[in-house]
Amino acid sequence: MNRKRIYFIGCMGAGKTTVGRLFASETGYGWLDTDRTIEEREGKSIQELFREKGEAYFREVESQVLEDVSNKEEMVFSCGGGMILDPDNAEYMKTHGTVIYLKATAEALAERLKDAKDRPILQQGSGTIKERIRGILEQREQLYEKAADIILCTDGKKPQEIVAELSCLYSEWK
Repeated sequence: MNRKRIYFIGCMGAGKTTVGRLFASETGYGWLDTDRTIEEREGKSIQELFREKGEAYFREVESQVLEDVSNKEEMVFSCGGGMILDPDNAEYMKTHGTVIYLKATAEALAERLKDAKDRPILQQGSGTIKERIRGILEQREQLYEKAADIILCTDGKKPQEIVAELSCLYSEWK
């Protein structure tokens, strides 16, 4: 595993941003959130990009951002939940770093995201938030697992507990 770049993947609400930022602080690495980078680059929120330019455009920008930022070393990247939908992105992360899948159940994700209004993928379709998340997980879970070097369940854990688990693993990598 390449320890110079660490990519956090998983469904929205799994903790990629919070855990990624904390883990970067713990390791002394830099930290970057790909969705925030896209928003800065495009001058629009993710929600605006989806609404105005569509998901296909967003996914193109997302792939370009991944490539652009991955030249940095000693970095932790919190990736958007759909980053792995493009098999090239998953392969790119796997060959350029260590991929950590923060796994959560639909129930846990629905509880965390119940008040979220800024998640365009959640605004699509019908049914309860849990049903929509379950559909997203059915589509993506195998992709997350295939891309991952490490899988950590986040259900019922505080971000600091997840970082502590990762820190133990990280010390073994060295």
